[in-house]
Amino acid sequence: MVLEPAWQGLALRALIIVPVAILALRADITKLRAWRERVRHWRAKGTPPPPEYQRDNRLWHWRLAALAVCVGAFITMIALLPASVSSVWLFWLPYAVAMIAALTWGIFGQYVR
Repeated sequence: MVLEPAWQGLALRALIIVPVAILALRADITKLRAWRERVRHWRAKGTPPPPEYQRDNRLWHWRLAALAVCVGAFITMIALLPASVSSVWLFWLPYAVAMIAALTWGIFGQYVR
């Protein structure tokens, strides 16, 4: 039996999350498109959003920032994968940041329209 280096097994487990992230993102596309359309409408009219949508706007900005952090951390994790053989922290630190950002994206998703 051929044993693989430890980082390859970790990489495989970490990369399994990509399809899950894509499915979660696809489920929110409708909400995102509706929010962008509302923002475009308010900007075209030159009016501020109604009070019930101001909270949604803030949450969407936080949500998109969390998504950007998640993607950035995941790309960093993949880039550091070959170097993570010498230090496990080079793999797990970006992985933890990516998972916290993904969790933030998911939690805020429950509260936006």
